[in-house]
Amino acid sequence: SLTNITIPDSVKSIGDEAFLGCASLTNITIDGVESIGSEAFRGCASLTSITIPDGVTSISYGAFDNCKSLTSITIPDSVEDIWSGAFWNCASLTSITIPDGVTSIQSNTFAGCESLTSITIPDSVKIIENGYYGGAFRGCARLTNVYYGGSEAEWKKIEIESDNEELTSATIHFMGETESDMEETEQEREYVSGDVNNDNSVDVRDVISLRRHIAGGYGTTVNEKAADVHRDGYVDTGDIIVLRRFIVGGYGIELR
Repeated sequence: SLTNITIPDSVKSIGDEAFLGCASLTNITIDGVESIGSEAFRGCASLTSITIPDGVTSISYGAFDNCKSLTSITIPDSVEDIWSGAFWNCASLTSITIPDGVTSIQSNTFAGCESLTSITIPDSVKIIENGYYGGAFRGCARLTNVYYGGSEAEWKKIEIESDNEELTSATIHFMGETESDMEETEQEREYVSGDVNNDNSVDVRDVISLRRHIAGGYGTTVNEKAADVHRDGYVDTGDIIVLRRFIVGGYGIELR
């Protein structure tokens, strides 16, 4: 039974099903390869780790499908395409980093990776797919931490298709979040119209804060979403007038 193999630099491509079903293969050294074909290592149930060399640009469909003992895999930044089912049913894989440049996580790429607890996703990803065999993260029941290379606003722009609830229910860590991003996101997440100074009440202090802010008062910080009581996209004296009338009980005045 084949247990160890070294692929020389002269080999540039590992063909489809090249090592399909080599259940005793425990170790493989790859150098110089640029592409890994469909189901190339499918069913290599004893393979525990693999380092994909820099220069590989594509990992094809089902390349490591059912490598049930695989706990570690290193993917270089040269990889641009990871095809559907590439790591399907890698039941021992605990974490993985998707390289910068990958733009999509295709259907059932990590489906059945029941030990996967964390994954790093770059901000280059635009879509996380569902397909005939299910979502990219279907069955990843232990996935708890997702480290995303961009901001929360950028994460929300990713098209995450159905059957990826294991991903969306995990804790998302926004590695590209700046302090201003976090402040803006917090303001957008929760605010009370008219509560200009964020003290959970609407009163004369909000009018004072708003007047100082409009006048360019140094050190005055306001929640501009809450301050725009007109909902016209601007914070100006018109908002002060509405806010004052609301506080004194002006008839017919409502904060939107």
